Amino acid sequence: MKIAQTEEFLSFLKDRLKLEAGQVPVPGEWLYMANTIGAIALRANLLSLEQIERILDKQEENQASDEEHKLFGQLAINLGYLTPHEIDRLLELQQINIQLSLAGELVLADSLNMESLLDLLRDFWLVQSRNGAYQTLEEVDLQADRC
Repeated sequence: MKIAQTEEFLSFLKDRLKLEAGQVPVPGEWLYMANTIGAIALRANLLSLEQIERILDKQEENQASDEEHKLFGQLAINLGYLTPHEIDRLLELQQINIQLSLAGELVLADSLNMESLLDLLRDFWLVQSRNGAYQTLEEVDLQADRC
C-alpha cells in the first residue's frame, strides 16, 4: 500500500513540476524504515517501546503458528494500545512523512522552495481525498470482509 501511494505521489510531482525522469526523487532504501506506524506512534508518545515489542512479538507468534498475518495497526487495536481512529491518523502521518522526505529531495536540490513544497502536499492530499484514494482502517476492513 505504501509503495503504490508513493508512486502516485511521485507521478503527481512529475506532472505538476514537469520533471524529467532523472529529476524525479528516488525513494532510498531507508525511506520506509523511519516511517513505520510504530516509530511514528513512539515519537508521538502513543506507544511505549515495550508495547511495540509486544506487538512485534505477537506478529512473530502469528507467523510461527501459521495464523493469518495481522498488520501492526490491527494488533495494536486488538491489544488495546490504540484505537482505529489513532491508526487512521498514524497512517496519514506515515504518508505525509514519506511524501515530505521525497519532496524534500527537491528542496535540497534547490528545485523547489518550502512554500511550494507545502502547496504541493496540500494539493496532492486534496486530489487524493476527492478521489477517495485514502481510506480509513474500518473501510479497508469492510472491503476485506466482502471478498
